[in-house]
Formats: sequence, structure tokens, C-alpha cells
Amino acid sequence: MGTPAKSSEGAAAPCGHEASSFSNLVRSDPALVTRRDTLDRLAALYAHVLRRNLCPNPAAELYLLARLLTIRETEERQAERRRRRRAKEETKEGEER
Repeated sequence: MGTPAKSSEGAAAPCGHEASSFSNLVRSDPALVTRRDTLDRLAALYAHVLRRNLCPNPAAELYLLARLLTIRETEERQAERRRRRRAKEETKEGEER
């Protein structure tokens, strides 16, 4: 006899989060990334450390990397960041005139 199929009703959301909490996630926007060259260098360095087994606990490194990649930013903070960027661009345009 085969394994019975699991119903999707009552299925737990991954990582113990409530399923409803996924509906309010903010989508990332690569256009908002600043200092990309620095991030690329850090990513290359981190990859080198992992490839050479220079980290004492790879499981902890994977956990911390997953946490870093899933940081949530509130919509209010994201809106504030956009306002600052627009104000900076307007100031720069005013100086060029």
C-alpha cells in the first residue's frame, strides 16, 4: 500500500511563519541597490571563504546568509528611502542648472 497523499489544507507555511504573513512582503528592486561594486566584491570574498572551507561552521553560515537574504523592509522605510533619493536627484538637477 502506498503512502497516502497529504492534503494542502492546514499545511504549515515554511519556517514556522503564518501563511498570511507572506502576503505583506515587499518585493526587492535591483534598481534601488546602492554601492553594487562593493556588494559584488563582498560576495566574491564570501564565496572564496566558503569554497576554501575557511569558515568554522558552514551550517551557521548558511543560516546567516538565509537570514540576510530574507530581511524584511517595511513599506514606510522603503517610501522614506525613495523620498530621500528623489530629493537628492532634485538637488543635483538644481545644481546643474
